[in-house]
Amino acid sequence: MRKIFTTFSALSLTLIMILPIIACNNQFNDPNIYRITVVTDGHTINDASFNESSYNAALEFKQEFDTWTHSNYVDPQYKNKRVEVSWDNPQLTTLDNLMTSYSKAVFINSKVIIASGFLHHDALVKAQNTILNHKVKFIFVDGDTPNREVPKTNKQLAGLLYKVEQSGFLAGIAGAIWLTAHANEYGGLNNLKMSSYGGLDIPAVTNYMYGYYWAIQFFNNKTSANPIQDQLLQWVKILNPNFTSPLPNIEFIRLGKQFSGNFTQGAESSKGINDALVQQGSDIIFPVAGPQTEDTLSSLKKVGQGKIIGVDTDQQLQYPQSADRFITSAKKNLVSSIKFMLWKSVGRTDKSPEHESDPTANQTFTDDAPYRGGPNFTGIAANKAIKDGTKDIYTPLVALENTTDLLDKISNGWQKVLSLNKDYWINSIKDEYNPFK
Repeated sequence: MRKIFTTFSALSLTLIMILPIIACNNQFNDPNIYRITVVTDGHTINDASFNESSYNAALEFKQEFDTWTHSNYVDPQYKNKRVEVSWDNPQLTTLDNLMTSYSKAVFINSKVIIASGFLHHDALVKAQNTILNHKVKFIFVDGDTPNREVPKTNKQLAGLLYKVEQSGFLAGIAGAIWLTAHANEYGGLNNLKMSSYGGLDIPAVTNYMYGYYWAIQFFNNKTSANPIQDQLLQWVKILNPNFTSPLPNIEFIRLGKQFSGNFTQGAESSKGINDALVQQGSDIIFPVAGPQTEDTLSSLKKVGQGKIIGVDTDQQLQYPQSADRFITSAKKNLVSSIKFMLWKSVGRTDKSPEHESDPTANQTFTDDAPYRGGPNFTGIAANKAIKDGTKDIYTPLVALENTTDLLDKISNGWQKVLSLNKDYWINSIKDEYNPFK
């Protein structure tokens, strides 16, 4: 055994010594390749969620980049270059594992690493402040490493932060309209219930829930505080032409604990919280808990008709066997926003076909990330439940972004909660943080 170990150690030492030689002479040093590597959040690259969206954004950028480099508008430094896309799937998202994945990406001469999901945060701070400083640019999906953590002299990261409290609000309104239109299937107008839960009480989770919660309260409000009351009623009638009643009050189901405490599918805490919501009669559940959406679907199937609102991406695509359960999904427009940053990584805008020079592109990778909203970064999914032929409430709902200040009020209210830096959920449902007061 000792002889085997000695031989293995010698081989390992030899490999370490020759790695620099390999790096200088291997295929990855082709100067005409602009390599992009997606490092996942521990789930597979084809997860129909964050990782797959990151990968698809890189592939779309690859196609557009190729067109650009063969056009008359190309920056001379990128003439004849081509994009190659790689990915790495760390089995555990520990700091060391993620650092290893970044190092592997640097070894194959990646110019950009797309870090998919907020679990990368601590590793990205360390990567920029230590060994990987200035060797690669990062795009951090759903997070940022602000300058208080990574000074501008070290920072090489473009953060993507989304106003998904707006997505949660639109999804909540869509759910309330749909449920009202189908009230007879759910115990009548006096028995309608909606709910939400999260994995952890952190801003990237609770902002969705904040928008969703206040959407239900807004729907219930029959005073001048609701300037689109008539539109809401008309949208219900689009889905149910025979609806003649006033809008109902929908109950939001509150539990003693609104968070499962993790994002692990099948965790006892997740099963418990989902079963509790179903037992208390939730007709629509909005899980902001990653893979625990599967647990929500399992609990809903026990009672038959319950529906779900997905999160982050169009989750009916992630769960095709349960697609009819999804009314819509509150989304981050991941592909569009990631591709936007990939163009920034080469000092250009995302305009087509010219891809004009952007003087702020370098600042994008040194400054704190702006808070991004609007149709290019947030929204909801046009699922069959809300957009099916003439029964379309999706189109007027997303038009709210341009016709009212409701979404701005939602974001302003969430910023007040966020500034407290603690107890996000408990504070977000207090009347003093009602965005419409």
